[in-house]
Amino acid sequence: MGIDGNETADQLARKGSSHPLTVPNPALGISREVARGMIRDWKKRIDSLYIDKGRLRAFPKPSVKKMGNCSV
Repeated sequence: MGIDGNETADQLARKGSSHPLTVPNPALGISREVARGMIRDWKKRIDSLYIDKGRLRAFPKPSVKKMGNCSV
């Protein structure tokens, strides 16, 4: 006969290990790194609207993105 606490712990460990591991699904369905990159890009776009503290640019500079062989 072993120590009561250890016997109980062993029984619970065996019972727990017989069930499949379940983990919560991500809330957004994307990785943390992708979400952080998207937030970083969004913040850059918001920051580009301001000339300096408190002054909003009336017409922000247009962004130029390369898409394949053409520019947009």
